Amino acid sequence: MMTSRWLTACVVIAACSDPPAEPRVTRTDRALDGMPVYQRAQRTLVRGDGSVVMRTGRPLDPRLPRTPAVFVDDEAGAIRRAAAGARVEQARARKFWYPYADQLVAAWVVEAYTSDPRTTSGDLVRTVISADGRVLSRESLVADAAFTYTVFA
Repeated sequence: MMTSRWLTACVVIAACSDPPAEPRVTRTDRALDGMPVYQRAQRTLVRGDGSVVMRTGRPLDPRLPRTPAVFVDDEAGAIRRAAAGARVEQARARKFWYPYADQLVAAWVVEAYTSDPRTTSGDLVRTVISADGRVLSRESLVADAAFTYTVFA
């Protein structure tokens, strides 16, 4: 017969399992005022005993000037603004501090599968939109994916 005490003991044992013996990489997002900073995560290589082998990541000066984090769009509005009239099949929008011109700008980073309504081809696009609605950058995430095929008949 299982009792609640037995189940609690099983949960504690599972939660306190031994750490892995092999090295692992941990990722720590850097955040200011509760919002992450875009592409400034720190990765740490940790041995099985918990000692640190090395750390990587771009430095972040928390004293950088920041724009106010007052957003004119919600998540759906940021996706509509990023689509700019294109059809959107899937999308996600996340708030970040975005390094821009020696300051941190509160921004939406929108990644969306978009296509022109008149065609069957599509694209995966990342758009960065500042909190006040300006488009800071737009890049295709498939433009650099070039493939060479060899066909044997």
